[in-house]
Amino acid sequence: MTVEEIARKLEQKDNYLLSTENKFKAFMENYSKNYTTREEYLRRLGIFADNIVTALRHQVLDPSAAHGVTQFSDLTQMEFLRLYTHGLVSQNENKFTADRMAPPLKVEGLPETFDWREKGAVTEVKTQGMCGACWAFSTTGTLEGAHFIATGKLLNLSEQQLIDCDNKCDITDKTACDNGCQGGLMTNAYNYLMEAGGVEEEATYPYTQNRGECKFDKNKIVVRVSNFTNIPADDDQIAAYLVKQGPLAIGVNAVYMQTYIGGVSCPFICGKKPNHGGLLVGYGTKGFSILRLGNKPYWIIKNSWGKRWGEHGYFKICRGYNMCGVNTLLNALATRISHRERLILVENELCLDKSSKCAKVFSRSSDIHRAITVRKLGDEAKRSGDKASLSSHSNGKQSSTFINHAAIAWHENRRKWIGDKSQNQPRIAKEPVISWSTSYEELLSTNEPFSEPIPLPEMVDFLVDVWLDEEGFFD
Repeated sequence: MTVEEIARKLEQKDNYLLSTENKFKAFMENYSKNYTTREEYLRRLGIFADNIVTALRHQVLDPSAAHGVTQFSDLTQMEFLRLYTHGLVSQNENKFTADRMAPPLKVEGLPETFDWREKGAVTEVKTQGMCGACWAFSTTGTLEGAHFIATGKLLNLSEQQLIDCDNKCDITDKTACDNGCQGGLMTNAYNYLMEAGGVEEEATYPYTQNRGECKFDKNKIVVRVSNFTNIPADDDQIAAYLVKQGPLAIGVNAVYMQTYIGGVSCPFICGKKPNHGGLLVGYGTKGFSILRLGNKPYWIIKNSWGKRWGEHGYFKICRGYNMCGVNTLLNALATRISHRERLILVENELCLDKSSKCAKVFSRSSDIHRAITVRKLGDEAKRSGDKASLSSHSNGKQSSTFINHAAIAWHENRRKWIGDKSQNQPRIAKEPVISWSTSYEELLSTNEPFSEPIPLPEMVDFLVDVWLDEEGFFD
């Protein structure tokens, strides 16, 4: 309807339009919407009425989800797509290079349900606003999760750095470039971060919803990217990588998301080409779907449209058949932490008892003193004949994080370890992408050159030597 037609029907007390206007006023109050002119008010009322019909149509096509009024109900479909989707620039179909394709993982023994939110690896839902930068939010979400798994620290990372500073292009399609609020690709962003050295926190480089001058400061880097991989388009492999490597960047076709309120989206018809980026954080098993004739598995995706959209900012979509293109574009990240950060993790393992002696020693600010103190603890362990492996250290508590960091430290600095502690023949080291959540046994399967847990005192010596090395000291 035109603005004139809407005004005339309101004057004629059209029951349907009057009822719709009441809903529209409630919508305006609920979402703090204001329109500067009467003409704009009437235009948005007409769009709102059209979107009520669209929501009803979506409900018919996607009966396992709930569709209705959202904060986007006063936008045309074209406005919604332009402002909130199309954040993923188009690529060539053959977009994944072989060297970035992840190898298959074992899928036996995966949990029936899984959610990284419950494990503390996911930050609060963010709001991108009227800026097509979903690719940047997807990138930081993946990196936040990977860093948490690596260090136990959940940091809120800067999307604005990517929006302002990243203009990398896809290696297979030079027209697919990161372009701030006009769209981008997560894989481009990973390449930028590896080249730039890392990413700042949100606190030092805050979000503005607009592209501006690049203000990136290398001295404020808090997380570094060491590598990334593209995940095979297979449901079981996606689940395995999600569980074993952390939250995954994901693309989805957002055609039903303008009216999505909750439930598991499993539409009869949906495009397969992703136009919106999100963060895959988990999966469930009991999402009812008429299309699938019962309770079937679903994916849980973190969005960047604020907590008032969807299920507190999250979107559920059924697994299988590459629904809305969710199997098409997924990536995993591995972060790199400094030798100093590794040594601090060693400290934490040595001081799990939280003794006053440890607290006093490690409260000092001198990094050199920290290294020497850890060396002394290692020497004490040697003198006491403590040859316990890392995995059984600290009163029998599991030290999987510590042993992962020991393994990664070796992987990055193998020249400092001759490998003579192995019971097996030395292996030829490769350069695999190693997940921080990978178990020791899985690390061995990546052809790491040792085949047994390294005794704690020797690992302490190794880490301290690496960290005090001039190159490692300034890493």
